[in-house]
Amino acid sequence: MQAVTLFVGAMAASSAIELPTKFRWATRENHIFQIERLILSAPRAAAIGVIVAVMVAVFAYISGRATIVWWAALVGTLIVFVNHIGGQYIWSHDLTLPSLNYVDSISGGVALGALGATAQRKLLPMFGFALGGCSAFVAGDLTGGIDLFGRNPLSGPSSAGWTPVEEPPIWLLAAALLLIAACTWRARPDFAAEPTAIPVLPPIIAAVAVALGALFSAEWLAGRNPGPVEIGIAVLGTVVPAMIAATLLPGRDGSGLLMVVGIAAAAGAVGVSPQPEWIVPVLIILAGVGLVVGARRPSVWISAGMTLAVAVFTASTAASYGGGRTVVLLGGAVLAFAVGHLCASARPQQVPSGVLLIAALALPTCVTAIRTSDRAGYPNDPRAAFAAAPSLAAGAIILCCMAGVALLHSRRPALSR
Repeated sequence: MQAVTLFVGAMAASSAIELPTKFRWATRENHIFQIERLILSAPRAAAIGVIVAVMVAVFAYISGRATIVWWAALVGTLIVFVNHIGGQYIWSHDLTLPSLNYVDSISGGVALGALGATAQRKLLPMFGFALGGCSAFVAGDLTGGIDLFGRNPLSGPSSAGWTPVEEPPIWLLAAALLLIAACTWRARPDFAAEPTAIPVLPPIIAAVAVALGALFSAEWLAGRNPGPVEIGIAVLGTVVPAMIAATLLPGRDGSGLLMVVGIAAAAGAVGVSPQPEWIVPVLIILAGVGLVVGARRPSVWISAGMTLAVAVFTASTAASYGGGRTVVLLGGAVLAFAVGHLCASARPQQVPSGVLLIAALALPTCVTAIRTSDRAGYPNDPRAAFAAAPSLAAGAIILCCMAGVALLHSRRPALSR
């Protein structure tokens, strides 16, 4: 039961961190200013949510009290649930969308960090937690074509609830709430002691570094013309903090974090295109298969190679197909498998490292801030970059992250298991 709870709970919490919620009273016609503010605040809220998740994971495990940790997960999920219910049926337009979105991300971070601390190196709970985080990533980052107000141009209004800006769906939140409540009721009072103590500051500083690096690079590039110099600065602004964060984590835990940054960049290069709603469970299954394969054949380099191949593929097809459905579908399928394989291969030594690995999937990337003429919102923009620019930027980030992984592995021996 704990594995199922961690899967559903992590999926709901990660989605709450990454994606803004939807409000029935907010329409493009009468609240355009608030909608714009909501979109601009979403990356900042996600960065805060990631930092909160790691902080909660650190102090949750230090507490040594399983009941306290489960209660933290329950309270965080409950706040997200109330926020979504209120946004749909209660809150008025007097409340600002960005403020409610920050509440969503922070509460999701509390829930995600607490849930991650309960896994405790147990195989099935760890699998459930990792699959939940990967599922939120594939449902949010790898499924495009559903706009801010839930109108899917391919299949009409979403009947399944998979609306990227209304995630997690109410039914998923309700299921997570019930499952976490049951686990809270049945929780044992104490954790089993971990072989080594968990340092407090290094994982928190690592989370701050990678989150702020990703956020500032994306926001800085979004406000400028995407020339080669500007893109290069944004790439360095993403990679350097990620490398610093990787060195702060114990052992080789930072290698997984570096490649998560690369996978996020590749997802930004794939772009968005209308996809059928059945693609979400297919991508989740692929992520699960990746987890199983990664557990049996662990290697960060396999997922790194697949991620780089996606960047090369999107760059080679950018001029001909742009963000076409086939490119998005194939790229998304490969990345879904790659992110699952990576999460299983990383095998972090400590709880906060694992939580950061999953939470970092929700971070923004500077690749999505690159304007190209074939991307939605920038048709015939004279300031737009050439079509392959996002893919080349993603490739540069992935190569730098691979170099960071190689350097980390050369300086830190593999942990015997």
